[in-house]
Amino acid sequence: MDRNGKIYILPTRFGVVFFIGIVLMLLVGATYSNNLVNMLAFFLLAIAFVAMVQTHNNLKNIKLQKVSVEPGFAGSTVSLTTALENTGTAPRFNLEVRAQKMKFDREPENAQPLQARATLRFKSEYFAETRGRYPLKRLKISTIFPVGLFYSWMWIPTDETYLVYPQPKGDQPLPSTKLESFAGPHALTTRGGDDFYGHREYRPGDPARRIDWKAFARGRPLLVKEFDEGDPAAVVFDYDQLQGMTQEARLSQLAAWVESAKQQRLSYALRLPHVVVPAGDDYQHYLRCLEQLALFPAEPTSPSDKIRGERTRGRLSP
Repeated sequence: MDRNGKIYILPTRFGVVFFIGIVLMLLVGATYSNNLVNMLAFFLLAIAFVAMVQTHNNLKNIKLQKVSVEPGFAGSTVSLTTALENTGTAPRFNLEVRAQKMKFDREPENAQPLQARATLRFKSEYFAETRGRYPLKRLKISTIFPVGLFYSWMWIPTDETYLVYPQPKGDQPLPSTKLESFAGPHALTTRGGDDFYGHREYRPGDPARRIDWKAFARGRPLLVKEFDEGDPAAVVFDYDQLQGMTQEARLSQLAAWVESAKQQRLSYALRLPHVVVPAGDDYQHYLRCLEQLALFPAEPTSPSDKIRGERTRGRLSP
């Protein structure tokens, strides 16, 4: 991701006051023919020009090597991690990385210098307000080094996106609807029936009847047998069962159920109006369910939005 941005520079508030002071000193020196005052004013002006060049050069040869955003829940934070590479022969100081149109949760402390011919990782956290998928269009890399008279920055475009999951909130107990209650074209199947599928490593909490004791007796590690064609112990989190609630309240309740099932190591399936996630109990299944909840079409707020939403939903396949 070697993208260089154009470098911009402007005086800071302190820099503006500094230049106003220099102008006043020049006026006083010219009015009273005071060479010492004029000398001091020109000396400070020379310092300002040197600082301007140094501030600009502090962003030269900086490249964005990698960027990633960890998803988060609405009302919480998402973490942005960027790796900056310095291809120059001098270290860079007091660098700051910000994402466009994202609000800091807390100001990052990037006091560590970026050494010459090296890479440095920057991590910052931002507020996640509403669920959905968002583009990370541009990153702003800035500095006020060395004396704070000038603020220099550059924009680097990115193609990254990040997810914000629904806030896990709700007081409904876990549903008792079992996987075997569903049939037809939207049947939710998973491993765990009567046909042997394969092995996986043992995890604490797995039932002893699923352990392959014969393999263990032959010197192999603890392995758990997996089967196909349904698991009657799996529960189904069904969007349509949450009647009398708004759309966002339903999604928050579903997210709360997914969180609870993950903590209890339950096997569960997710059923949305146009998306079906088969039952599972691993971490990838957990992320898949949260992703579907985050990408659930927003409720239309106007007749035109409603028509557009119906067209969008019509393109989705279960």
